[in-house]
Amino acid sequence: MKKALLILTSFLSIIVLSCKTQEIIPDQGSLFIAVKDQYGRNVSGAEITGNPIIPQSNTDNFGSILVKNLNVGTYELIANKAQYGSGKAVAVVKSNDVTSVNINLEYGIFASFAPIVKIEFPVQPANYAVGESILFKAYIKDNDTPFEKLTMRWESSLDGLISEIGADKDGISTFSTTKLSANNHIIRLIVKDQSGNIGRDSILVSTLSPKEIKLETPSKLDGGIVLNWSKSTESDFKEYRIYRANENCDEYSKSLIGVVQDASKNTFTDTRPPFSTKSCYFVEIITNTLRTRRSNQQQVEYPAGLFFDYTPKDVAIHPTKPWLYLSQQDKGIVVVYDYEKSQVVTEVATPRHSGYLLVANNGNGLNLYIPSYNNSVNIFDANTFELKKSLLTTAPATDVAVSGTGDVFVTQNNQWTNPIVSFNEGTGLINGGTYSYSCIYGGARLRKLPNQNTLMAISTSISPTDMDLIFYDSQGKLTSCKEDSQHGDFPLDPNIFCVSPKGNYVLTSLSGAAYLANETMKYLGSVRGNDVLNYSDFAFNADGGVFYGATSNRQSIQIGKYPELTRTNEILCKGFPYKIFVKGNNIISLSRTALNAGSTAVEVVKIP
Repeated sequence: MKKALLILTSFLSIIVLSCKTQEIIPDQGSLFIAVKDQYGRNVSGAEITGNPIIPQSNTDNFGSILVKNLNVGTYELIANKAQYGSGKAVAVVKSNDVTSVNINLEYGIFASFAPIVKIEFPVQPANYAVGESILFKAYIKDNDTPFEKLTMRWESSLDGLISEIGADKDGISTFSTTKLSANNHIIRLIVKDQSGNIGRDSILVSTLSPKEIKLETPSKLDGGIVLNWSKSTESDFKEYRIYRANENCDEYSKSLIGVVQDASKNTFTDTRPPFSTKSCYFVEIITNTLRTRRSNQQQVEYPAGLFFDYTPKDVAIHPTKPWLYLSQQDKGIVVVYDYEKSQVVTEVATPRHSGYLLVANNGNGLNLYIPSYNNSVNIFDANTFELKKSLLTTAPATDVAVSGTGDVFVTQNNQWTNPIVSFNEGTGLINGGTYSYSCIYGGARLRKLPNQNTLMAISTSISPTDMDLIFYDSQGKLTSCKEDSQHGDFPLDPNIFCVSPKGNYVLTSLSGAAYLANETMKYLGSVRGNDVLNYSDFAFNADGGVFYGATSNRQSIQIGKYPELTRTNEILCKGFPYKIFVKGNNIISLSRTALNAGSTAVEVVKIP
C-alpha cells in the first residue's frame, strides 16, 4: 500500500545541474580584466580585489586575467601594483556571459577597500538585565589584510572601550561581557586594515530590561500548541505577552495571542494555531515601569497538523480509533488518516468508486462499505483493510446503508429499473423487493433511520429534489415506500443529509432545514433563520437534543437546540468546517484551510 501524499502550503524543489567542466553556471558570469599603466602598457603581477569580494587574482604576463564563476551583479574593482600605483573600475557581471573591463593604474596612488563589518549577535531587540552575560559576535571581510593584522575595537557609547579581541582565521570576532552599565548603549565595532581603511557597524543594546525568561520546547495537545516558560522574578512584574509569528519569526508578522497577568502562571495554550508549515512563538515580559524582555524563539512545524491538497468527496470516522476515512474519488482511493498522530495509516484502492463511504457494524464486525461505479459494493474490514466481499449490482452503485443485522441496501444510478436493491451481506444474494422510479429515483443518497426498519433517501438526479421513505421487513426485503408530500417546497440537499441519533428528525441543506423523520416528513423550519451562515454538515449529541452545525462561510461550529431550532453558542475553529463528527467531548472536523480553499486539514475542538 502506498503512503498518502500530504501537501505542505510550500514545496521543496531539488534542481540537479549537470554541467561540463568549462561551462558557466546559470546566474553566474565572468570578468576579463586587463590592467595597463599610465602609458598604456600591459601590467603583469597586478593584484585584483573587488567589492563584493572576488577570488584572489593577479594579472598574467599579458596584463590580464579571467575571473570565472562570479555571481551576477555590480562589482567595484581595484588593481594594485606594488611600488607603482593603483586604479579602479566598475563592472557588471551578467548571467552566462563574459564582461571585459580595463583598469588604468595611476602612478604613486594606492587604493584599497575598507573592511566589511557586520555585527550578528546579539540579535535585535537586544534587551538584557544589568550584570547579565551578553555575547557579541561579528563577521569581518577584507580584501588585502590578513584577519590577524586587522585592528579591532568594540566600544560602548557610554562605557568606552569594552574589547580589543581580534578576528579568528574565519574572520569572526566574538566575546562576552557582564560589565555594561545599566543604560541604553550604542555598541560599535571599528575595524582598521593595514592600508588605514576603516569599516564599522553598530547596534543598540539595553541593560535596563527584566531578567531573562526561557521558552521551553512547545508541545501539541488536543489540536493546540502548549507553551511553557520560566517564571519571572521581577518585583514590578505586570504581565506576560504571548506572540505568534510566521515561520521566519519576522517582526512584521507577529500577532498577540494571549496575555497572562499572574507571574506564577507560566503556561498558555494556543487553541487556534494556523494551518501553516511552521509557526514561531515567543513570550515577552512587561513590567509596571514598561521595561520589556523577550524570551527565546521556538518554532513548531505544522502547528495545526498536516494538511491535504484536496477536498474529499466524503468522509467517515472510526467509532473507537482516531481514524478518518477520506474519499479521493479522482484517484480511486480511500485515505485512512490518524488525526492524533498526524499520519496516514494506509490507502485503500477502490477503482471507480462513487465517492461515498459508510463505516458501520452490520453484525459481523466493523466494515468499510464503498459503492462503486463498476456495478459493485466493496466491503473491507475497517481495521485491517482486508477485502471481505463484493456485492454485485445491476447498475453503478451510488450509496449504501446497512440494517445492522446483515442486510445491505444500495442505491443504483439507474433511473428506470431497480434504483434500490437489498442484499444479504453473508450470502451476497438479493433479498428481493425492488422499486422503480415512481417511488425512488436512481442515484439517491441513503440513510438508515435508527431503531426502525426504515430508510430515508434524498434524490440527486431530479429537480426539484425529492425525499422518500423506504420500509423493509425483518428479512431485509423492501416492502413499501412513501413519497414526500412537500416535494420541492422546502430546501433539500443529498450531500448535507444528517439523521439524529434517535431517528426522529433530519437536518439537511445549507440553510439547516429540519424535517420529521416519519411518514409525514414534515418541514419544521431552518436553523439559519435570517442570518447569512451556510452549513456544510451537522452532528448531534447522544440524544439529538443538541446539534452542531459546520459553517462553510465562517470559521465556526454552531451549537443549536432541538426542537427549538435555535442557536445557543458557537465554537471557533482554525479553518472552515466541511465534515464534522462528535467523539466523546470533542468534535473532529475536517476543515478547509481557507474560505473556498481546495486544501483541508483535521482539527479537534472541545465541546463547551
